[in-house]
Amino acid sequence: MDQFITFPTGERARKVMHKFGEKGGIRGIFGAIDCTHVRIVKPKGNQLFYINRKGYHLMNIQAVCDANRCFTSVLAKFPGSAHDSHIFSQSALCADFEAGRKSGILLGDAGYACKSYLLTPYDNARSRIEGRFNKRHARQRVLIEQAFGCLKRRFHILHGEIRLPSPTKVCAVVVACCVLHNMAIRRNLPDFYDVIDDRQPPEEAARPDQGHGGRSGPVIRDEIARLLMLA
Repeated sequence: MDQFITFPTGERARKVMHKFGEKGGIRGIFGAIDCTHVRIVKPKGNQLFYINRKGYHLMNIQAVCDANRCFTSVLAKFPGSAHDSHIFSQSALCADFEAGRKSGILLGDAGYACKSYLLTPYDNARSRIEGRFNKRHARQRVLIEQAFGCLKRRFHILHGEIRLPSPTKVCAVVVACCVLHNMAIRRNLPDFYDVIDDRQPPEEAARPDQGHGGRSGPVIRDEIARLLMLA
C-alpha cells in the first residue's frame, strides 16, 4: 500500500499546496480529511461497536486526499460507532503532526477540533471575514467528499453491504479499492465526482487546541481569514 498511498513530501508537497491554493485561495494546504462509512454484515463479538445512529453495521474509514483527489492517507480499522474526531486522535497521522514529524495544514469539517495543523470552518460565521473563510474552506474541503464519491462509483461494492466474514477482511478490500482509485487517477481514467454525505454530527462541541509550542488553531484560522479579505 505504501507505494500507492503516500503523504506528500518535498517537491510533491509543494505541488500539492500550490494546486490546493488554486482551488480556493487558502495557502499551505496539504490535504482534506474526512471519514466515510462502509456497511458490513453483522459481525461476531460486540456488535454495538459497529452500529451507527441509523442502526447499520459499519466500518468508519478515515482518509486524506490531495488536490487531484488521490488518497494520501487511509486508516481502515475503526467500527462504525467511532466518531471521526476520535479516529483522527488515535491515528499515526495525528501523532506525527503533534510531534512535528509532519508539517502543513489539513482541512476538516466541524466534527474535528480546530488545530494548528487541522483547520475547520467557523461555527455560525458572524462576520464577512468568517463567512469568506468558510466559503473558501468549503471549496477546498469538498475534494475529499468528491474523492469518496468517485471511489464508491468506481467500486460499487462499497455502496452496499460487503458480505465478508470479518471486519478485517472488509477493511482490506477498502484499502485495495483506494489503491486502485489512485492508480486510475494517475492513468487519467474517467472520474465520477459524486459527493457522498455520510458525515456524523459532532459528539459534542469540538474543543480547539491550545497550541503545543506555537499558535493555536483558532489564532491561525483568524490570521488566514484576515489575509483572504485582502486578496
